[in-house]
Amino acid sequence: MQSRILSILFLTLASANLYAYLPVNHSGDKSDPEAVLILIAAVLSALSIFLIREGFKSFKLKRTIENIPTSRIRSIAMGGLVEIKGKICGGQPMLSPLCREQCVYYSFDVVSGSGKHKETVATGNSTEPFYLTDGTGVLLIEPTFDTSSFHKDFKYSGTFGKPELLKAFLKKQGFDTALTQINTCEIRLIIGNPLYLLGAVEPYQPAPVKPLLDFIGSRTEEESVHLIEDFLLNDFLDLLGIESSGIAELSKMLRRITCLDSIRGPDGVSDLKKNLELEAETKTRLCRDQANDLFVVDESGEDSLKKRLFLSEAGYLSSGGAATFICLFLVWSSPLVFIGFLILQLTAILFFGLHKIDEKRQLESLKRKYGQFKS
Repeated sequence: MQSRILSILFLTLASANLYAYLPVNHSGDKSDPEAVLILIAAVLSALSIFLIREGFKSFKLKRTIENIPTSRIRSIAMGGLVEIKGKICGGQPMLSPLCREQCVYYSFDVVSGSGKHKETVATGNSTEPFYLTDGTGVLLIEPTFDTSSFHKDFKYSGTFGKPELLKAFLKKQGFDTALTQINTCEIRLIIGNPLYLLGAVEPYQPAPVKPLLDFIGSRTEEESVHLIEDFLLNDFLDLLGIESSGIAELSKMLRRITCLDSIRGPDGVSDLKKNLELEAETKTRLCRDQANDLFVVDESGEDSLKKRLFLSEAGYLSSGGAATFICLFLVWSSPLVFIGFLILQLTAILFFGLHKIDEKRQLESLKRKYGQFKS
């Protein structure tokens, strides 16, 4: 907190000194040319730093993808980043919120209004992991990835002619859409979708599913449905000889791979049996790499992803270079502009430097108080 106060004080003093240093415009109807140039140079400097930073982020990710070979699930190595290519092979069958289409993962966003009057009506994504295979093994995928580059399976923008399913969804949210502009999109992943993945692999201990598989295999479909319904509704399972240490794991896993709507469906038991078999085969899971804060999931493939990253890199770096050139041209146009710009830059560096020091001190204080955080 002290660092933030000091940085704000320095910023105030620097601004006051800069104001005192600039020539005063006594007419009062026009701004000083040097002050305007300093402001433009400062904005261009911040813009160029942002653009170049984003460009190097795209470059770094592209090089990472190029340098990491594709791994097979059967022989996957623990620790560090791994690259996997495969197809979705299982997961909890669910209906997407907007289109009511079956999938194993969804993400949606509904916004009303436009411009300054935008308001988020509803947004969210499914949280249940799903299974992926490359033909050599099965991997559990944690749904903590970014979906901004995914193909939009449903997209609508307008005021009139809203689809009936969208109207029904908005009505459930208690939102009157009669004369309101709505912008919405929905992403769905279904069984069979090919995916490119880059993330961290962790060992996974599957739940003890064999007794349940044996039960389903030796009973009628109706008896199997009643057993799972009893568990989902009453949290009770006649535990078929399973040791008490495995009950919690089995209960958690069952709620992850099925639900009442799914088990009561025409393919409920067969879907459950397939997911149980996948669970028994799964030994690893893929999630976000905490060290690099990186988890890439893309449905267009590695080559398409690298092409997009190259275009992004080129666009950001060229725009950042142009902004830097214009900024330098303005700075060197006048000694007064150069000095004023230098004062602002040094003040900004000091401000952010002290802010980072303050954050580091707070983090160290929390670590001393609560111990090391889990990654």
